[in-house]
Amino acid sequence: MALFDRADRPVPPSDLPTVLPLLLLVLLLVLLLVLLHVAANGV
Repeated sequence: MALFDRADRPVPPSDLPTVLPLLLLVLLLVLLLVLLHVAANGV
């Protein structure tokens, strides 16, 4: 829920260095989950 609160107000430029790695980490986690899902289904 806190993530949505942060998204509503503009992000200061100083926050970008901390937000970017987090977004990349989430992206990697999603990719990993997709790969595991595909591997589990034996596609």
